[in-house]
This record gives sequence, C-alpha cells and structure tokens, in this order.
Amino acid sequence: MKATFDPGVEPGSHIAPLATIVASARASCFSANTGLAGVATADIDVQSKRVHVTGHNSWGDCFAKAIEGHPINDPASYKVALQLSLGSRA
Repeated sequence: MKATFDPGVEPGSHIAPLATIVASARASCFSANTGLAGVATADIDVQSKRVHVTGHNSWGDCFAKAIEGHPINDPASYKVALQLSLGSRA
C-alpha cells in the first residue's frame, strides 16, 4: 500500500484508523472479485470523522463503493492519494 498524504499532514497518527478502513474495503473487493489481481487507485478525503472516496480505476471504484461515507476514528481532516496492490489469492 502506498498512501501519499497532503503536504503538511503528519501521517503517523492517521495510519492506523486509515488502515482499518482500507482493510475492510479490501476484503469486500476481494470477495466480489475472487482471484483477480490489480492496483486500486483512489483519493481519500477524511472530513468530520467520515471517509469520502473517489476511485480512479475499477479497483478504486470498488474501494469507493465499499467505504464511501464510512465513519473513521480520526478527528482530523486530511486527504490521501492511495495505491494498493491486490494480488490474487493463491
């Protein structure tokens, strides 16, 4: 996973809550697309303890659908560009 935070945002305290949300979306996308591999690309915007996502490819769209509007245990507001490799489940 590659998460690029906006300039000026210290990612340390945001990684754990973001990883929890991403893990749930990854599980959802894998169950819908068993055996496929690819890279999800999406922009994540955290505002008011909610996640807003814009996908940039079909995997990113799957992530967006899985976690859009999801609550997140993080009071800060920030943006993240996400790239997540999804290998096949061998």
